[in-house]
Amino acid sequence: RLAPERRTPASILRRGRWADRLPGEPDSPKTTAKAAEMARLTRQEEEDQKRRAQEEAAAATAPSGLLRSERMCMVQLIVQHDAAQVTVDELGRLGSLMFVDLNEGVSAFRRNFMPELRHCDEADRLLRYISDAVAAAGLKSPRADWRDELRDTMTELLAELDEAVRDIRQLTSSHRELCASYSALVELSHVLHKCDDIFSEARAHGEQLGGVGVPSSLSYAELVRAPSLGIALDEQASQCSGFGAYPYASAGGGDGTPWSAASHPDESDQLDGTCRDVESGILGSMFGGGVATPVGIAGANRLGFICGVVPRARLPAFERLLFRATRGNMFMRIVDIGEMVRDPKTDELVHKSVFLIFFSGERSFEKMAKIADAFGAHRYNYPTQYQRRAALHTQVLRRLDELSHLTDHVAGRRASHLSRLASRTHAWKVHITKQKAALRTLNCWNYDLARRVLIAEAWCPASLIDETRGALRRGVTRSGANAASILNILDTEDPPPTYFKVNKVTAAFQDIVDTYGVPRYGEINPAAFTVVTFPFLFGVMFGDVGHGALLTLFGAYLCYFEKHNLERAAALRDDILTMAVRGRYMLLLMGVFSIYCGLLYNDVFGLMADLFGSVWVDQSGGRSHQGELHLAHHGAVYPFGIDPGWHRSANELTFGNSYKMKLSIVLGVAQMLLGLGISLVNAIHHKNEIDIWCDFVPQAIFLLSIFGYLVFCIFYKWATDWVAESLPAPSLITLLITFFMQPGDVPPEARLYEGQEHVQLLLLTLAFVSVPWMLLAKPLLLRKRHRAKLGYKTVHARELDLDSGRSLLRASRDDDSISIASSHNGKLHAEEFDFTEVMVHQVIHSIEYVLGCVSNTASYLRLWALSLAHKQLSNVFWEMILLPPLKSCRSSGGLHCTLPLFLGVAVWLVVTVAIICCMEMLSAFLHALRLHWVEFQNKFYKGDGKKFAPFSFEEAVERMEDEE
Repeated sequence: RLAPERRTPASILRRGRWADRLPGEPDSPKTTAKAAEMARLTRQEEEDQKRRAQEEAAAATAPSGLLRSERMCMVQLIVQHDAAQVTVDELGRLGSLMFVDLNEGVSAFRRNFMPELRHCDEADRLLRYISDAVAAAGLKSPRADWRDELRDTMTELLAELDEAVRDIRQLTSSHRELCASYSALVELSHVLHKCDDIFSEARAHGEQLGGVGVPSSLSYAELVRAPSLGIALDEQASQCSGFGAYPYASAGGGDGTPWSAASHPDESDQLDGTCRDVESGILGSMFGGGVATPVGIAGANRLGFICGVVPRARLPAFERLLFRATRGNMFMRIVDIGEMVRDPKTDELVHKSVFLIFFSGERSFEKMAKIADAFGAHRYNYPTQYQRRAALHTQVLRRLDELSHLTDHVAGRRASHLSRLASRTHAWKVHITKQKAALRTLNCWNYDLARRVLIAEAWCPASLIDETRGALRRGVTRSGANAASILNILDTEDPPPTYFKVNKVTAAFQDIVDTYGVPRYGEINPAAFTVVTFPFLFGVMFGDVGHGALLTLFGAYLCYFEKHNLERAAALRDDILTMAVRGRYMLLLMGVFSIYCGLLYNDVFGLMADLFGSVWVDQSGGRSHQGELHLAHHGAVYPFGIDPGWHRSANELTFGNSYKMKLSIVLGVAQMLLGLGISLVNAIHHKNEIDIWCDFVPQAIFLLSIFGYLVFCIFYKWATDWVAESLPAPSLITLLITFFMQPGDVPPEARLYEGQEHVQLLLLTLAFVSVPWMLLAKPLLLRKRHRAKLGYKTVHARELDLDSGRSLLRASRDDDSISIASSHNGKLHAEEFDFTEVMVHQVIHSIEYVLGCVSNTASYLRLWALSLAHKQLSNVFWEMILLPPLKSCRSSGGLHCTLPLFLGVAVWLVVTVAIICCMEMLSAFLHALRLHWVEFQNKFYKGDGKKFAPFSFEEAVERMEDEE
């Protein structure tokens, strides 16, 4: 959208009436008057432009402060399409513009730069895979500066990332396959060893029983029914006919072809004459008996075996299910593997066991194979011949050695490849983040197809207008565009965003304010006062010289080593440490104000310090503080803080409570009056007289009439020497009660001065009058103003005749820009005004303020409560932990008190730091935060502003790092 010509009365007249005058036509008196009016309006327009230019120059050169937002301008950028990418890069480096979305109604898929943004998303996806692989390898990517620029285009970077991902996946897949093969060979070696042990044990056991052993070649045995065991051997069936064991492969069985003597003639020679020995050995080892007597042929059932490894945790269920599936027609031997082995599938170290199962029948084998696979067991081939077992064992050992070297080589290649990628990962992340931010910004721009230019609108601080123009010029120079980019300053009625320039000291306080709500543009920023009031109110609640010194030392450490602490917080990504480092100057100020308030209270770790000598003495004139005390001389005053003579006195708690309670009321009313004063300054700044006379004046009268008078009474009571006047000190609580309950009547125990009842009656009357004032005045005045705006009015002056009005409408339509008069047919409509809504809002606001003055004043008593709790808790720790060892040292002395004193000091220090300096400090911090958010800011603070969030590569990279 190009900036339309500014419409002024002079320009309208030029394009209206004067455009219709024919050449040589004499000027009429009416025309002469119009010319004079045009000249006057032209001069006024020139003066307004000069005044606005002076204001912009003054705003650009004025130093930015924390009290109010910087002056913001709506700017319009017109950039050639060829220079758009480079210009956005320069603007992102500067970080001075907050762009407005000119394509708000357009879906994301229909925007101009969505294809490039999809490429960035794809590159980001590939980069996340690389980053995960680098992190899994334990490598760290060096930090890259966001100012560095990669020379690769997004297409080249996408191709490079895709190739890197393919290499990583290929190396990872190869390494995983090699590790799985290595683990499978380890399991096979255990199977060979454990099965050899099982058969060796069976041969040894058979030889001990009957001199019959198991031969080195094992294939099959045929079982026939015997009288004693239900089985018998058949001599004809024992002539090595039938099938033997299957050559099972790992984790899936073999080819399923049964082994036989016909198919393996080299093994059948070894089986001749030894089948009875095989059967005898197996039967003897299985059933513990000798050789059964053959009684006849009962069938041709054949015996086979299956072996493998299974996780030890699944072994009981595995064995139980096998027994049920075969109905007990199987024999199972289990040997545990002494060390943890790595599973080939899951690559996890688990405890496993080797199993060897003897079974009968081909269907039994199918059932067992399925059950073993279901339980995650891995089945391996166990050759029947000794020579083949030995050859297989040798081959396994050789293959293990080869796989070990090959796995190390692939792992080394993968590690070196990841190391090279790790050195560039963060730089790629920064580049992609910057590209995505730039493309999202370009999608907010409007594309003019006819002129092949991009048009953008953005908010810019007035002080950064010249820097923004310089960035546009640099963008044109870098891109080699033919035409220069244009920056126009627009007039708009949209509310500008709020922008404060903060430093490392004020940033933490501004964050506290922004957490509640961003200040409205033009209103006073509460952070300017929070810098002082927040640590001071914290010090009032946490006032102690010793504890404040510990907090000050901690804050000074964070400030002195701020660079190291910031890097450490960023590396650890700990939220608590990060908040402490960012608020280091706040902690320092909190500690300083705690020391100051501790000096006022004269508290050092809960004890009073006699720095200047107490003015209270005993009867003998000494400072032993025994018996009744009196002043050393008339008018004696302790130089600074509370006199230490109050320590250990009988009325110490009563005096401390009275002093801190009144001090809390004084500080609370003072801060609330400060908030009311800020509301007055805001109303004057916005030139809102209604808010001044209908809000500020009655609110100030109400607050001062009641609570301001209470503060006056407190100071009056403090300033009067009631002992010298021989009068009892009046009770302020009684005075406040009778102020409302008995107007015009002051009891003797509440009298401060003469004429007190008349003053209190006047103040109470003013307080009651201010309530309907703030309740009714503003809605009635707003309704009166609204009624005054109703009716028909001309646009600029009533002297314009009908012809000039038609010319105005005609000129407006020619420029495709309809004025207010034309759009409303010559009638001005005021803004919609609902008196009922305004009245209800004012009633709620008035009731909230009246009740809030009472509740807010009472809320400030938390200053007294937390200060009292802090002191009493410190006294308890001193008396219960540290005082007993000191007393024992005073009585015994020597080395006997060293250990108790050391333990007492250690426990006292730990408890002080953990409970008081951490938990109590957090409690005081939260209470001070509530006093500022609720009691202070609700007097003037709207908090509904829009924060200035400029398009900045630096902030985009910081957000990316925070999300990681």
